[in-house]
Amino acid sequence: KENTIAPLLKRAFMFLEDGDWKGANEYCEKVLDRDPENARAYLGKLLAALHCHTFEELMETNTPFDKNEHYKKVLRFADPELKEKMMDCASSAQKNHILTTAIAAQEEDSVSQLEEAIKLYAQIPNWKDADQRAVACQARMDEKVKDHALEKGAAEQSKDTIPALQQAVKLFESVPGWKDADQRAELCRKRMEVLRQEEEAEEKRKKRNRKIRNTAAAVLVFVLVVVMILQVWIFPAYHYHRGETLREEGENIGAITEFQKAGSYEDARVALTDVINQATMPTIAAEFWHTVGWQSDGTVVATGYNGDGQCDVTGWTDIVAVAAGRWHTVGLKSDGTVVATGNNDDGQCDVTGWTDIVAVAAGDGHTVGLKSDGTVVAMGENDLGQCNVSGWTDIVAVAAGYWHTVGLKSDGTGVATEITDDDYNLGQCYVSGWTDIVAVAAGDGHTVGLKSDGTVVATGHNEYGQCDVTGWTDIVAVSAGLVHTVGLKLDGTVVATEITDDDYNRGQSDVTGWTDIGPYTAQ
Repeated sequence: KENTIAPLLKRAFMFLEDGDWKGANEYCEKVLDRDPENARAYLGKLLAALHCHTFEELMETNTPFDKNEHYKKVLRFADPELKEKMMDCASSAQKNHILTTAIAAQEEDSVSQLEEAIKLYAQIPNWKDADQRAVACQARMDEKVKDHALEKGAAEQSKDTIPALQQAVKLFESVPGWKDADQRAELCRKRMEVLRQEEEAEEKRKKRNRKIRNTAAAVLVFVLVVVMILQVWIFPAYHYHRGETLREEGENIGAITEFQKAGSYEDARVALTDVINQATMPTIAAEFWHTVGWQSDGTVVATGYNGDGQCDVTGWTDIVAVAAGRWHTVGLKSDGTVVATGNNDDGQCDVTGWTDIVAVAAGDGHTVGLKSDGTVVAMGENDLGQCNVSGWTDIVAVAAGYWHTVGLKSDGTGVATEITDDDYNLGQCYVSGWTDIVAVAAGDGHTVGLKSDGTVVATGHNEYGQCDVTGWTDIVAVSAGLVHTVGLKLDGTVVATEITDDDYNRGQSDVTGWTDIGPYTAQ
């Protein structure tokens, strides 16, 4: 057996010398086929696996092999002498591996890698040049730490603020004597002193300016208080009482102007609404087919189509205002009662029992009355909810459109009936956000509001431009038609929206040149 194994082992190790790893492995297997416990055959397989030509070369490898199965078999079947050599060889390989890894980390030349290299060298003390290399790593790492502190200190120094300079000094002082660290630390200290002096000078300047501003602010507050007193109490009070005087004297133009200037003083806005309503109390009214006129003796005249008796006003007396619906006519008497004539298919003329009425309005098929207590009554067609006013309170003016009713509250806000059919809802009732209103008017599908400052707002159908009232100023009365809106200015001139569809333009907006319009003369 020994005579057959020895040549095979010799051949295997010759293959190893030549670097024929495959051949060496095959011949080692042939030996193991004859002697499964041959330690040298397993050694040959280990050398072939690690590409080592000789056992001496295995001693210098840096590839750990203590987990290799061939190595374990060598230890299992080797004699004590070979076993000891193999264990020394495995230990050397492990140390060589650590040394190689540490050298690679050292060559990276970063603080973290240098720290890692030092740790690795510490694991193999006295092994080859590991100790010398560890000393070199520590020296290099110390240099890099100092350089890092110097660089970080320079970065803080460049910020040129006292906190940053303080931090820079700490960093420079942590590496005394290193390069220009000491000189930089001294420059930082001198710069901090300059900055502190500048801060002290700036603080003195700010204190001086604050004192000046506080004095100026006190003076300004005093002036503002005086101005506020004048604007909020004295001036508004003057204009309010002046407006009251002019209203009593019948000077409506002057009264309107003074109440506008009084703003929100006491009930100036309500007084403004009242004088506008009184001054514009309807003395004439016109609808599709008929026209009604109030005469100074309290009687009424009417002309036009009378198929439904809407012109049968002969005999009316003590009338103070009139309103015209499409097919009926309404009259307000001085005692607060109401009369009506014309088509009554929907009960729009059933106003006989009304009392304490101060204003009337007429829509397509309904009649509205404002009572002196601020509540509202309505009769007639209610298919679209136009007569749903029973819960209204604090109302100072009313207007009736074809399918809706609008009310003005004493606080200057607007209310409107809710149209119950979307086909007729053109936005004419969207008045809930209106404020500071002193008069309202209702057209076919739109609503107009006059504000106390003389400007105008409008909502609803605008296909023909009837709501284009932005920019109107100095207005004292408004009226709404089918496809247009008219405004009376304080100077007696008139403005009107421009009708954008020629098919509906019959010249109803041609008011340019009108002057001296309006009942604002002494009554």
